[in-house]
Amino acid sequence: MFALHVKCPHCFKNLMNSKELIDDHPSIQLNVSHGDYHGTIWMSAVYGSYSYTMTFEIPDGEIAEFFCPHCGHSLIGDVVCPECSTKTVKLELEKGGFVHFCPRKGCKGHLITFDSRNSLIEEAYKHYQYMEPEED
Repeated sequence: MFALHVKCPHCFKNLMNSKELIDDHPSIQLNVSHGDYHGTIWMSAVYGSYSYTMTFEIPDGEIAEFFCPHCGHSLIGDVVCPECSTKTVKLELEKGGFVHFCPRKGCKGHLITFDSRNSLIEEAYKHYQYMEPEED
């Protein structure tokens, strides 16, 4: 497991919050809405972790909308969730490529994509800290 550093794919501003730690790392801070509820979510930046805190609750199975806290742009991308086929949320990796996660509460679908024109996988291994998975 490794910690991601992400930015908005539209305004390119940093989405990391060093004051709200989750899994002992700065969290990813986004605006979120569902129905009439609007608030903030802080998600773990550790790839493969599903830890988060948010300002309101969303019922299991419901799809939330995610927005950049800086520019307000929707973060829904074109990649579909490998688990449930919902369009995923798309965040840009600081060093190139994208992380995608499912906006459906309870779905664990997520993936990382890289631009094949660059040697980004090699750069990811150099840049992102590897962490041993915790034993259950």
